[in-house]
Amino acid sequence: RAATEEQLTDNLLRQLNSMLAEGSATIEVKSGYGLTTKDELKMLRAIATAAEHFPGTLVPTALIAHAIDPEQPDFINTTINETLPAVTTEFPAITIDAYCEKGAWSFKDTVRLFDAALEAGHPIRVHTDQFNELGITQWCIDRALEGAPVRSVDHLEATSPETLNRIADSPLFAVALPCSGFHVDQRYADARTYLDHNPRGGLVLA
Repeated sequence: RAATEEQLTDNLLRQLNSMLAEGSATIEVKSGYGLTTKDELKMLRAIATAAEHFPGTLVPTALIAHAIDPEQPDFINTTINETLPAVTTEFPAITIDAYCEKGAWSFKDTVRLFDAALEAGHPIRVHTDQFNELGITQWCIDRALEGAPVRSVDHLEATSPETLNRIADSPLFAVALPCSGFHVDQRYADARTYLDHNPRGGLVLA
């Protein structure tokens, strides 16, 4: 948060060059943890500047709903009513991401954000079921089946077999994050159940 936009851009370019040298072809880069509209926009601008050096390679995502700032009592409403519209104005149609989990964004507040994002023309994706299955995965499945631009459900360590099967039958990509489990608590998404139900399902390891 203390870094300038130029510092963020330079650091990102170094990381991208290293990843491309190792064989990465497409790289998603997220904002997040800015906790203010100004800082989220700063990160997204840095990502956009870096993307100019790698046309078609870098995919930006606005993860505007991850950590909650306890020092901002109206943080949720500010994110939905101020940060999201500001992102829409400067980065129309960018994918909006959120982390729905106990201690972070609740099911109700995530739905509020996603309804507003979809109404504004943004695709969405969600970090979900890392520790608890709160219902946002099922909500995303339902919206995707209705034709909404819901791209993926990510993490899935706590997702039930029944819900994994529903994801496999839906337009969604399931994104497993094994490195997160390796570093946090040795729990991993049940990719075997997912693939056994639908071997052609879209499964991503990130």
